[in-house]
Amino acid sequence: MEIKKILVPVDGSAESKKALLTGADMALKYNAELEIITVINFNNQQPIISLGNLEKFTEEGLQKQGFDVINAVIDDSNAQVSSAKKIVLYGEPAKAIISHQEASHADCIILGSRGLGAVRRFFMGSVSTEVVHNADCPVFVIR
Repeated sequence: MEIKKILVPVDGSAESKKALLTGADMALKYNAELEIITVINFNNQQPIISLGNLEKFTEEGLQKQGFDVINAVIDDSNAQVSSAKKIVLYGEPAKAIISHQEASHADCIILGSRGLGAVRRFFMGSVSTEVVHNADCPVFVIR
């Protein structure tokens, strides 16, 4: 398997930090391009309570929130990713990840497992489970 592009979705969790470290190591080993993405899910956004919060919901505000998540994961993990491409996407996380992988032709996806139990996964689903079942490339789930 030839790996030229690796996609690492991050959400700020400890698992996504581990996934980023794995992705950075693999990118170095295979001399592959690394894309770090985060997905802003509008269903999880806080309601606007005052005009002071309005700036958080502008395109620039949402982009800043996304890049803040990516940069925090990079800083917290101490991953060596200086040449990585950082991307903020919008929508339902699993669908956005899969769509971006298809459009960018990434050779694999490395993402963290949130460790949902069987009952929670049944009712809520899991981003990693949906990506594993629907992506058309190898998916590595890091715990």
